[in-house]
Amino acid sequence: MGEKDVIKNFEDLQFTDAFMFAEVMKNKKLCKRLLECILDEELKEIETAVVEYEQKSIPGYRGIRLDVHVTDIQNNYYNIEMQVLNKYDIPRRSRFYQGIMDTKMLKSGVKSYNELKDVFVIFICLFDPFGEGFMKYTFSKLCEEKKELPLNDGAKTIIINGSWKSQERELTELEDFVYYIENPIEYKAKKELAKSIDEDVKQKKQDQKVRDGYMTLAEIVEDAIQSEKERTQKAEEEKERIREEKDKEIQEKEEQIQEKEEQIQEKEEQIQMKEEQLKEQQRLIEELQKKLESK
Repeated sequence: MGEKDVIKNFEDLQFTDAFMFAEVMKNKKLCKRLLECILDEELKEIETAVVEYEQKSIPGYRGIRLDVHVTDIQNNYYNIEMQVLNKYDIPRRSRFYQGIMDTKMLKSGVKSYNELKDVFVIFICLFDPFGEGFMKYTFSKLCEEKKELPLNDGAKTIIINGSWKSQERELTELEDFVYYIENPIEYKAKKELAKSIDEDVKQKKQDQKVRDGYMTLAEIVEDAIQSEKERTQKAEEEKERIREEKDKEIQEKEEQIQEKEEQIQEKEEQIQMKEEQLKEQQRLIEELQKKLESK
């Protein structure tokens, strides 16, 4: 549930909605199978699959962010997030999440950087964030001067492109999952992973605790939206007050300027009148001098 998310009816939620995605990922078995499918490797065991509800405090955002944090038996960290809207921030968002996971490990008692476990940031997107047409984008750091030299910092970002289309008739399990997330209502899953996820979604919709949890979260989001609206309204009112004060100040200054201009004009008229009087006096003097000279 984010800034642009619409608060849906509980019955209309699908796996691609942040809340339902997080609820399904609480199922450790399904979470493990999804990770294995995306990573294309077998995981021994998942220790925890925790959903964190965090009030967004980043400027420009409001609402709730739902993060799915997973650790395996080797204490490797996984952050999985469903992305419905393309906000064009995935690269920096990935960096932010990796930093959070590293900080958590350091706070948990890691004494050496070499003790930091591997971290995986996984975005399941309903769009192609790079427009290259790949179903999966995998990023890890390499040396720019020697591409075959990896940094081996243990950090990796994986992005699933939910808009991908296959040219093959037979789909892999991950490809079937991608087709499912693109249209979870109409698409009939063919592989076990997507089938199991779809079945779990249906079961969650029958669970009163899940429903109550969504209603509580929806209220929090609505309160956050209302608070944001009130904050925005107050900010607009303050802007309007400042604008009115400035307009009043400008008007007063304009009136003062006009008054000074009128005073200047009045003085100029007085000067002009005196100059005309002086001219008239000079003319009379000259006439008088002529009369005196003529006698």
